[in-house]
Amino acid sequence: MKKKPSHPMLRKYTVTIEEQIVQEFPVEAYDLSHALETAEAAYKQGGLVVQPSAPTTRLIMARHNKTGKTTGWREF
Repeated sequence: MKKKPSHPMLRKYTVTIEEQIVQEFPVEAYDLSHALETAEAAYKQGGLVVQPSAPTTRLIMARHNKTGKTTGWREF
């Protein structure tokens, strides 16, 4: 008779970590909407560059590689 292992078998999971960094930029615009449009265009053209810094938020989640089942995101 085969003996059961005393601990469960290890399975494959993928863990995803997301970090958020924040930086403020001064923008001249006609209104709030224009400020966002102006900043987005400047960012895409390389005019606004977020400098590396300590993250303000860190999130983590896991996915079972075989079943695709996932956890929710949680802050850590």
